[in-house]
Amino acid sequence: MNREVGAADSSPKKCVPDANPCAEGRSHTILVVEDEMLLRLDLAHQLRSAGFNVIEADSGDGALIILEAERDVDLILTDIRMPGEIDGAGLARSVRRQTQNIKIVVLSAYIDTQHELPVDAAFAKPVRMEALLAKVRELLPSQT
Repeated sequence: MNREVGAADSSPKKCVPDANPCAEGRSHTILVVEDEMLLRLDLAHQLRSAGFNVIEADSGDGALIILEAERDVDLILTDIRMPGEIDGAGLARSVRRQTQNIKIVVLSAYIDTQHELPVDAAFAKPVRMEALLAKVRELLPSQT
């Protein structure tokens, strides 16, 4: 299931997945949390092309709404600095207090602050997609 939550409208929106996803990662769901729309769309497209199910949110607040409704999120890919009441750091802390089962990967231009966050991996922007996909695959091994 692919959905997006927008800042103006917090109701889930259906997104059309890419036409030819690979079998690898098909059963894993990734929540992409990024306020920069073009970057979020590109990340979601690349992850879908790699075979992952993707849900999108443009803020930490939107991500929390999704996480309340979705129990099958395997990994959160989040920016740190975003508008709203909760940023990526607050999102990571909130999720980690609730569960250790969801992997958390941070993408941020402010990477030097990541050592204090409860995350599984951190990447500086701009990120090399090959490196990001390799880490996601490492954190979410194939269930085949």
